[in-house]
Amino acid sequence: MNRSLRIRLILLTLLIVSLAVTSVLTLPRPAEAACSYTACGNWLWNGCCSAGTKQYQYRQCCAGTSCCFQYRCTTAACSF
Repeated sequence: MNRSLRIRLILLTLLIVSLAVTSVLTLPRPAEAACSYTACGNWLWNGCCSAGTKQYQYRQCCAGTSCCFQYRCTTAACSF
């Protein structure tokens, strides 16, 4: 294998690895079990889930000065 081809393969491998890592890091987080506050704001759109087909939403819930976020994957079609 010549040096140019080897460098291209290394760069391609690094690109694939970085895309995989980025995809894993941007996956939606599940709803926080400890977030049981009832004073919650409106659900806001935060991307897509279920392989990009459903809406992923979040909202902030508070009790006094303690706040947390709830997340959900809805049945509504994802709008880009």
